[in-house]
Amino acid sequence: MILIADAGSTKVDWCAIGPDGSPRMFTSEGINALMLNEDELHTRISTALSGIGHIPRSIYYYGAGCVDSGVIDKVRRAFRSSITELGTEPEMVEVNSDLLGAARALCGHKPGLVAILGTGSNTCYYDGQKVADHIPSLGFILGDEGSGSAIGKRVINAAYKRLIPDSVRKELETFTGMTYGQIVRHVYRSHGINTWLASLVPFIRKQIPVHPEVRGIVADEFRLFFKRNIKPYGQLAASLPIHFTGGVAAAFSDVLSQTAAMLGFTNMGMIEAKPMDGLIRFHTSSLK
Repeated sequence: MILIADAGSTKVDWCAIGPDGSPRMFTSEGINALMLNEDELHTRISTALSGIGHIPRSIYYYGAGCVDSGVIDKVRRAFRSSITELGTEPEMVEVNSDLLGAARALCGHKPGLVAILGTGSNTCYYDGQKVADHIPSLGFILGDEGSGSAIGKRVINAAYKRLIPDSVRKELETFTGMTYGQIVRHVYRSHGINTWLASLVPFIRKQIPVHPEVRGIVADEFRLFFKRNIKPYGQLAASLPIHFTGGVAAAFSDVLSQTAAMLGFTNMGMIEAKPMDGLIRFHTSSLK
């Protein structure tokens, strides 16, 4: 059996592919390998795989936070210890960044620029085999332009700075179940606040048809994303398709495409909410 994991900070999408080629999909709690220690990784992986049934012989893990060999080795050890608890050793555990997963899913074996717009944001140039260039995201505090957390932060700011209709503020407080003071305390005192800010995306999406000011905030955040994360690739940004994956890219696909066109990026490629279908194609094509 082959096991594929697409791990984000909010959740992990899994696909177990049996000997007959039939996929079984399931989800689990999010994993950002950079933010968790090895014991925490082991616990989350073991919990996710507790009811898997067949033991996978090959594991392909693509995850947020897999930024260097130290983190990758930590994830690999956690997987091996978790699978060993099920009664055997996996033949192979391949751990890669979520960027490579998105690239393989969207591009296959062809070159392209790839962007993830989810809880966070990230981009790379994929040459058809590997991530050949990468402009760092810098994370929630220093970067993540165009992400769910960045958009959520901007909308809260605009609501209380009186830059958008007061009705949006009231609906925001109803949606979150919090007052101004509770929101501020939650943002500054809670763990994983980037994920909470990104959870506002469904609320923000519903505001766009009736409040052009909210649409403007999203478009402005996407303009920052293109200028800081796509334009620096230079000629590659003009000559290669730009593919997107992630819940934010899918939720605001119309705003994203229009913003790209206004900035002169007319080579938009695919926009998919999740990379899993493409990863299944990528990893099963060699088996046929």
